[in-house]
Amino acid sequence: MRQAYRHIVVGSVVMLFGCGGMSSRPEVETATTDGGRPATSAAPSRPAAPDPMSLGSANATLTIVEFSDYQCSYCRRFHAEVLPALRKAYIDTGKVQLLFKDFPLSRHREALPAAVAGRCAGAQGKFWPMNELLFANQDRLAGALYPKLAATLALDVDAFKRCLLDPALTMAIQRDQQQAIDLGVNATPGF
Repeated sequence: MRQAYRHIVVGSVVMLFGCGGMSSRPEVETATTDGGRPATSAAPSRPAAPDPMSLGSANATLTIVEFSDYQCSYCRRFHAEVLPALRKAYIDTGKVQLLFKDFPLSRHREALPAAVAGRCAGAQGKFWPMNELLFANQDRLAGALYPKLAATLALDVDAFKRCLLDPALTMAIQRDQQQAIDLGVNATPGF
């Protein structure tokens, strides 16, 4: 059984949303302007400076925006099974850039604290290694675990713990959530 997806091509950004339905073929929709040209205003903008939550070149032809939740089993599966092949074939070759956006679902108690931990690791240049650890430890996510994971990554654990208390990070995560909602993402992972 395959999950149906809705694809929206907006400029050079492809967005893929899980629909929860079943289909043998994905439904494809291309967003266009009234003149028939691809629309670009709904696309998340590319960051001007290097973003610790991105993989690949900002000059890549295609950008994939991932909205994810650290307690979502399908998100963990994407990161364990799909991302390594995607990274090898497309991201590491400069063809694709992946932008990670947090979309912690309210029913997942540790999704927001885990997202904050990921961003705090990113502040020390270790977002992606922490991202991997958070997904790998999905069944153990809890406040006491995050500093331990930071220590395994050789982060400044005191600075990491102070970062965990920064309300600006929760606000940034809430902006990601709102962006996902505005784009019609209603499941994780959403691309």
